[in-house]
Amino acid sequence: MLTRTDDAVAGLPGVPPPPGRPADPAAGTPAPAPADGLASRPGEVGVVPPRPEDSGPAPGGPTGPPPAAPAPPDPAAAPDAAPAPSPDDAGPGAAAVAAARSVLGTPYRWGGTSPDTGFDCSGLTSWAWAQAGVTLPRTADAQTVGRPVGREELRPGDLVVWDGHVALVSGPDTMIEAGDPVQENPVRTDNTGMTFLGFWRPTG
Repeated sequence: MLTRTDDAVAGLPGVPPPPGRPADPAAGTPAPAPADGLASRPGEVGVVPPRPEDSGPAPGGPTGPPPAAPAPPDPAAAPDAAPAPSPDDAGPGAAAVAAARSVLGTPYRWGGTSPDTGFDCSGLTSWAWAQAGVTLPRTADAQTVGRPVGREELRPGDLVVWDGHVALVSGPDTMIEAGDPVQENPVRTDNTGMTFLGFWRPTG
């Protein structure tokens, strides 16, 4: 029986294959390494190069741009201060006080109701309020009209009333009354021999 020795010889390491026959990779010629880094033989673990998107930052390096600092809140607008009350804000009471102050020094007269004749106490307060457009009863104890107010609520024009005398509040602690003459004195609640009937605010 004939034997093809050229096939056997060609399979030996270092012996080139005969013309026209491709090299046998199993005969010792190494196959080129895979371009993707995978193992060239079954069962051999290859190293897969990391993809660019899988690359993390260098150890200890920043993880990205720092977050922008939050914008500071707009300062709240300071509330406007409450305006100081003007004389007009006090209503007709301010006008009544202005009228009473204009006749300071006028002589006292029993039953008097005008600057020309003189004033008694209720004549002064009724005249002063009449200049502000408000009509009051003629006698002192009848001038408990409008609404009662506490001493801490007093404002110009309020009445200080007893059962036989009346005065007109002119400031924080002052009042105008028909003494002899018409004068401005500290606010009080006592008057000799008389009962205090309170502070009253005419309302028209």
